[in-house]
Amino acid sequence: MKETIASTLLYNYKIKRNFAIVAFFLIFLFSIIASIYTYNIYKNLLFKSIDTQLLGVAKSVNLIINDNFFDKAITKNSINQKEDMQNIKKLSELAKNMGVTYIYTMFFKDGKIYFTSSSALDRDFKNNNITKYFDEYKQATPALKNILKNNKILYETSTDKWGTFRSILIPKITKKGTKYIIGVDMSQKKINTKINKSLYKIAIVEIVFIIILLIFFFFMYLFSKKELAEIKEIENKLEEKNISLEESLENFKKIFNLTMEIIILSDENGNIVDINESTLKLLGFKNKEEIIGIKLLNIIEENDRDKVKEKIISNNTKPYKIKLKKKKTGIIYTIAKGENISINGKKMRISFAHDLTSIIEKETAKKENKAKSEFLANMSHEIRTPLNAIIGFVDLLKEESKGRKKCSDYLTIIQHSSQSLLQIINDILDFSKIESGKFEIEKHPF
Repeated sequence: MKETIASTLLYNYKIKRNFAIVAFFLIFLFSIIASIYTYNIYKNLLFKSIDTQLLGVAKSVNLIINDNFFDKAITKNSINQKEDMQNIKKLSELAKNMGVTYIYTMFFKDGKIYFTSSSALDRDFKNNNITKYFDEYKQATPALKNILKNNKILYETSTDKWGTFRSILIPKITKKGTKYIIGVDMSQKKINTKINKSLYKIAIVEIVFIIILLIFFFFMYLFSKKELAEIKEIENKLEEKNISLEESLENFKKIFNLTMEIIILSDENGNIVDINESTLKLLGFKNKEEIIGIKLLNIIEENDRDKVKEKIISNNTKPYKIKLKKKKTGIIYTIAKGENISINGKKMRISFAHDLTSIIEKETAKKENKAKSEFLANMSHEIRTPLNAIIGFVDLLKEESKGRKKCSDYLTIIQHSSQSLLQIINDILDFSKIESGKFEIEKHPF
């Protein structure tokens, strides 16, 4: 029983521990996957947000540079330096306010792409590295070269001498039919900065989550450690109780076998499963193997079996008298009682009985002696009555036979013999009175 309880507790502990370990790694893995997924979602949302921002900035360009400019800007000398510088400053201011890197316009001429206007960064102004009107753009991507043919807004990430940019390119046409392109760039460095900020935030959340997770599982570890200590303590207590139980069981076995009373243990099917030494000897069996396994009712006298069945079914614990059958011949008179019990989850019945055979035999012998004494007393009385008559008549004959010596002698012999016989009968009668308890002692003075 100790091993079962301790093993069950230890098994449950190991299950919970293993579950906690698996849960920790699954949650940890899930958090990483969730972080990567969140990062990708945020990254996609960020690109969409950037594209929306680029589109909004591109649409605002015509508020600064109108279609008349594009209708006019068709040759290298169409726009003077002053007007070009004004456009550069306006677009640079717009780019700075809108948080983009470059804003520019282009057009195609003789299969080449030329800038018609472009913003510049502060460092470009400082280094005099400004893109001016009619500067050729030689690093155009194939998609950019075909934009006017496709006549669709183009989003692309590309690299040129200025760096790597996320760009929007919108094909436009004036009322007079002049085709041009509005472009807005955001540097990849700026985009990466935004992405890194979001990644930093996600990393902080992930680190906080992992710290909380570690704290949680640390407390779980402390709890499981405490639980393991409690299991060990329970195991030790069970060990102590098991030793005590084994001692009690050993003592019970000693008492079971040393007691002079009849003790029989049977299962729920009525088969004998154990019996003590005293019962074994009383019933006349040499060893337990001869009786274990046989039906309890088989050692009970036939007339008492129904009584025993009723007691077992009703679990009646009141004492009752039954007779047990010996192995060979003979009956044991007993007063018995029993109770239905459970041992290790199995239904059992323990039966006790006290041997009344010697008491009943003594009572029987006493009754027989009493009957004999009463018989002798009655017989003595019956014999003494006619004997007294014989003695009386002998006395009368002696009176009549005076003078006849021989006849008188015979009568004297008869008289003496009758008196002797009477004395013997009186002694028998007194003996029977003593046995029957009716003898009275009379006191006579000397």
